[in-house]
Parts: sequence; C-alpha cells; structure tokens
Amino acid sequence: MRYFPAASLREVAAPVRDITAALTQQLILSMAKIMVAANGVGLAAPQVGESQRIILVRLDAGILALINPVLRKFSRQRVDGEEGCLSVPGVFGLVSRSVRVTVDAIAANGDMVSLTLEGFFARVVQHEVDHLNGILFIDRMRKITSGADRLRKLWQVLPSQP
Repeated sequence: MRYFPAASLREVAAPVRDITAALTQQLILSMAKIMVAANGVGLAAPQVGESQRIILVRLDAGILALINPVLRKFSRQRVDGEEGCLSVPGVFGLVSRSVRVTVDAIAANGDMVSLTLEGFFARVVQHEVDHLNGILFIDRMRKITSGADRLRKLWQVLPSQP
C-alpha cells in the first residue's frame, strides 16, 4: 500500500494494454485481497504501487474490476459527501461529487462495460478514477471533518514548493 505523500500517488497511471495477461489478472486478485483486508470500498492500482489504470469497487453484488475506466457522463446535480482514503488514513472531509456518473471500462474478463451509477457507488468510482489521474480526495476537499492534525503533519513532510 502507498500512503500520502508518496510521489507515485501523484502520477497519471498508464493504460492497461493486455487485459487478460496473467500479471494483470494477478494484480486484480491482489488488489481485491488488500481492499477487503483494509475494509475498503474502492482501490486503485496506483495505491498499491502499480501505475496501471485499474480500479476496484465493492458493490452490493461483489467486487467489480474496471480496467481503463473513462467517466463519460456526469449529472449536473452534485452533493457534498464525506470521504476518506486508504492512502490517507485517519483523514476525512467533505467532497462535492456528481450524484450520477456513467463509466465505460473493460471488465476483468475482457468485456466492454458501460455502467451508470448513482449515489455512493458513483462517488466511489469518481474517487478511484481520480487516483488514476494523480488526484487525491484532499485536493478536492471542501472541508476537513476529521484528522486535521494528521493531515497537517503529512503536509509538513512534503518538500517546499518554489
């Protein structure tokens, strides 16, 4: 697991070229184990040190792997909701997200999928796709709700900006 302020969390992840490759499939299985063990609801490959465009989302029906996901549609309606992140433990804050999104991706079996998600699951997908683009929820946070002291300490270890 990679934790903020790891530089790898700020990189744009590379597209997956061979979805059915054994290494890709093994990464998905490994990510699922990590996410479940951490009691997470989503995980992106950069969070485990892999610069690949893979996210996992824990839906009611199970864990869904989305490869090379692209958010195609966003509802105009947005809502603030509390978010946290396995890579920024102990920090929570309000983030404004679209209530409904459509995501196009490739499933782990190689099939193209297009899903329209609402509410909590829409939030999770937006959060995880942000990870693939080097964006953390703390970048979008409108208000910190918990962990301000922890976040302040993490910011102090960052190199000075010119």
